[in-house]
Amino acid sequence: MLRMGAARAAMAFIVLAIAACADGIEPDEARLCRLAVPALNDGAALALDLARKGPFPLSIRIDYRVIADGRPDQARFVICRFAAARNAQGRRDLVGLATEHGPMADASFYFLRRFYLQATGAAPVDPAPPARY
Repeated sequence: MLRMGAARAAMAFIVLAIAACADGIEPDEARLCRLAVPALNDGAALALDLARKGPFPLSIRIDYRVIADGRPDQARFVICRFAAARNAQGRRDLVGLATEHGPMADASFYFLRRFYLQATGAAPVDPAPPARY
């Protein structure tokens, strides 16, 4: 009888641990999504919120504000979509990006990913070092 209680307690612990990760946000994915934000805003001052689950499977949404001197802040967001399959490093690749203006065109997305996010040399600076994501 004691063993059955211990097994139930262990199962309850496992279920709670899985539920704690249910938001589906991986820190590497949140960081990659944050790294795209400065490129979308031409060097403007930014204030980013925490990453949260996006509206699509395997997506992340980050709300942020563009801060401009003498003008009201502009509320914006970015949604990053990730591949279902993992690459050789065990990570999901960024496969799409959208903003409040809609999905990024394929050519623009290719140049952002290839020549900014994956550029050799100095890595882009993370605009919001993770507090949680």
